[in-house]
Amino acid sequence: MSVLDTFSRIRRVDDRHHRGDPIDAAGAVAVHVSQTLAPIVAEVAARLGPGFDLTVGPPVEGDIAVLAAMGREAIAFLHAQHPATVLLVVKRGATGHEDEAVDYLHAGADQFLEPGSLDEIALSIRVLARRLQPSPSRRNSTQR
Repeated sequence: MSVLDTFSRIRRVDDRHHRGDPIDAAGAVAVHVSQTLAPIVAEVAARLGPGFDLTVGPPVEGDIAVLAAMGREAIAFLHAQHPATVLLVVKRGATGHEDEAVDYLHAGADQFLEPGSLDEIALSIRVLARRLQPSPSRRNSTQR
């Protein structure tokens, strides 16, 4: 089974179990981390602090997804399946090519990180979370 088939199957299962807003009732931003990056979830969650709900699993529409660099085609597929999801691609290790970041960004990733610290990953999640929260001016205009 290919990576794309696996993500498609997981997405269908996940869609039956989770439908919600990127900011849940408790005000936490939902962040889904790919299985490949599961070992860093606890450390990143600790650096983020309250207000973020990190879970290991496939992307969910409208949330933040933190994904391992898995190939341009897989990111393009996920972007097509979840256009409202903010995709953060994290490269682990020193493999790849010089224009890898450009490839991932063209494929639909919102941000691409070379191997870096867990603090950098946490900061990137915070920055991307701002895109999911409506600004005060947009909130006021929608309440009229």
